[in-house]
Amino acid sequence: MVSVKRIKKGEEVFNTYGELANWQLLHMYGFVESYPSNTNDSADIQMATVYKAALQAARTESERSLVVEKWDLLCQLDIVGEEGAFVFGQSGSLTDEELYTSLKVLCMPVEQFKEFKENEGWEEAEEDDEDEMAAALSNDGIPKLSLPWRRLLGDSVALTLQDYADELQPDKELLGDRQAYGRLSSRERLALQLRYGQKVLCMPVEQFKEFKENEGWEEAEEDDEDEMAAALSNDGIPKLSLPWRRLLGDSVALTLQDYADELQPDKELLGDRQAYGRLSSRERLALQLRYGQKVTLHQLLELTRCHSV
Repeated sequence: MVSVKRIKKGEEVFNTYGELANWQLLHMYGFVESYPSNTNDSADIQMATVYKAALQAARTESERSLVVEKWDLLCQLDIVGEEGAFVFGQSGSLTDEELYTSLKVLCMPVEQFKEFKENEGWEEAEEDDEDEMAAALSNDGIPKLSLPWRRLLGDSVALTLQDYADELQPDKELLGDRQAYGRLSSRERLALQLRYGQKVLCMPVEQFKEFKENEGWEEAEEDDEDEMAAALSNDGIPKLSLPWRRLLGDSVALTLQDYADELQPDKELLGDRQAYGRLSSRERLALQLRYGQKVTLHQLLELTRCHSV
């Protein structure tokens, strides 16, 4: 240790450990700062967890193969690695470029990815400004990300939270209970402070237990029929919370898979008088029926994908 100024005899000397997260302080020096006093505290989302979330979101084998191909390219470009992690601090992501590029590539449409792969990522990388990436992955920017990006990031956070043995509320209550906290050993206190800070940074929302204890009755009494009808109208659906729109959208997508073909062929057949005229009466009725149903479902799917503020 080297002093940066002259020290008088008997003068108090201060040492700084640097701008370190609680897990680093615990690992290297054996202590942590209580939440939220350590403004440098952070939580990690393993890069492999984002890959796992992307694979789980893939609905078909071809989509899974595309995710694997995208991840392999990200590894080749040294953007990600099996042992790496995306780091989040109190203001948002601390690994902007890596996370931004990973979300971008993993959520790319097929054609855009082909072009990205041909250029080995250079053309796309030049278009992305560092300040823009940092702003996009800040606490203010994340809610404004596109739905696929937010979905993948949210699924990755959810998978990360599963690694913790319990939820946020018990730790919060234990920290507020002086007697119970006082009975913990020094190691248990350090572990509690560390995991609580990391959980808070992951921003979990836990309401299901309370709902389950009331068997849903308290919540049901609060829901007005007119409000429910308005919330699920064409004007209301885009204003639903992201988890609601995601579940509804996924349900619609699964329903559309039950149809043998896409919307466009039916639309073209209805517009082709000669081809339509060669159909039997039963075939025409079936065509009209399934086309109307498909149009309704596609419109609903679009409503779940847009977001009205």
